[in-house]
Amino acid sequence: MAKEKTLPAVKTAKGTEDRSPVFYLSPEWLARVKSLEFRARLVVEGFLVGLHRSPYKGFSVEFSEHRSYVPGDDPRRIDWKVYGRTRRLFVKEYRAETNLDAYFLMDSSLSMNYGTPVSKAEYGGTCAAALALLLYLQGDRTGMVAVEEGGKEGSFLRARGRRQDLAHLYREISRLPGRPGAAVDALLMRSADILKKRGLVTVVSDFLAPLDEIRRGLGRLRHRGHDIILLWVLSEEEHTFPFSQPAVFVEPETGRRIITEPDAVRASYLAALEEHRRGLQDIARDMETDLVELRTDRNYAIALDDFLQRRGSGKV
Repeated sequence: MAKEKTLPAVKTAKGTEDRSPVFYLSPEWLARVKSLEFRARLVVEGFLVGLHRSPYKGFSVEFSEHRSYVPGDDPRRIDWKVYGRTRRLFVKEYRAETNLDAYFLMDSSLSMNYGTPVSKAEYGGTCAAALALLLYLQGDRTGMVAVEEGGKEGSFLRARGRRQDLAHLYREISRLPGRPGAAVDALLMRSADILKKRGLVTVVSDFLAPLDEIRRGLGRLRHRGHDIILLWVLSEEEHTFPFSQPAVFVEPETGRRIITEPDAVRASYLAALEEHRRGLQDIARDMETDLVELRTDRNYAIALDDFLQRRGSGKV
């Protein structure tokens, strides 16, 4: 396994050194940070410093045992602490002999542009960037799939583990908002065709698509043997439907305009949302897939830390 990399320290603003960095990871505050790479570093700092927990649990391969060093072994796997005690060379064995290939499937459909102070695309992209940084720090390889409108063209970054590859991933994620991307069901089907080697697949989407199409796409990915995580990103308004005045609602994918009284449709909307949630939960259970519900008004670090802790304990 590759040697773990060190995360550079992120400095807080002058006069705030005694406050947890998690305080500064609200979407409102982090929206002012233009660099996706820096945002990802800030979120990971929130894991490592502010919450005092290990964010790695449940992601990487796990240590299994030591064995004697033989010529040809990677010297980076030598346990030098054991050598200091015994004067004998041992290497660390892990339950998986190869690094993990992790892909982020990024929904770039027009509905992902909704949300304030950050859009669903920006929020989901930041979460993906933070998880990609965690995986990079563990020595794992990360890649990305995004599909443009029509379901064929788009971005495909093969999973790699170099620092410049991570920077390339960040650039591609940053370019997604505003692009006319395909619906999530097309993204899943296309990714199942591309990703033939078993790995970790994280789908970042609002999952506003027919449940049977989502099930079909995820089924193809599971058939490939992938471990799948679903990051379901919705805005606060989509969760609570707080509107009260007569309004015009525009369907982003088609441009269709609907004029309605919010009070007259709130109950039916929230009931439909809950039915969709139960449907996604059923799919996740049947597929043995992790479903994580994220809101664009919630603190990044706390939301992802809670997920990683539950994933590590098997409670997701």
